[in-house]
Amino acid sequence: RDCANPSPDLNIIGIKLTQLELERVAYEDSVYVDQFLREVARRLLGRRPGSHELEVRLDPNVPQQAVVWMQAAKYLDGRLQSTPEQKPGRTPDLGVAAAVAMRAVMAEVSGSAAAWIVLRHMLERGGRAEGVGAASAHSHAAREEAARKLISNHSNVVRDCANPS
Repeated sequence: RDCANPSPDLNIIGIKLTQLELERVAYEDSVYVDQFLREVARRLLGRRPGSHELEVRLDPNVPQQAVVWMQAAKYLDGRLQSTPEQKPGRTPDLGVAAAVAMRAVMAEVSGSAAAWIVLRHMLERGGRAEGVGAASAHSHAAREEAARKLISNHSNVVRDCANPS
């Protein structure tokens, strides 16, 4: 609720906002914030029985999901407090080590989202590009088809390659 708080003046418990420089996620995108937070929490908890079933993956057909994951990570990175000096008068949210861990996982999850957005945009823009390395021995059409399939199905390919069962 904090990340997608629709109020420009009050926090989620009705107190005046103090970190006005932080850009919140649009309230209507809170479902994607929830997905991002669940994936961050899942990774922080580590490999536990059943955790792979809770994995939240980017949907290549919903570019807004990846955008929101990046926005949520940026907001929370600015919002997260681990020492009293970071925001005088406010109690830290987490200890220093926990904040470092959370920031690292948020960066990992949102970084993946950013990379796939860039690849999707490259694919959508089209155009002909010279192949690199082994790809240069293959036609543009073949490389484009393979890239399109990989980009549009990347989350399933990851699950298939790293199948925990």
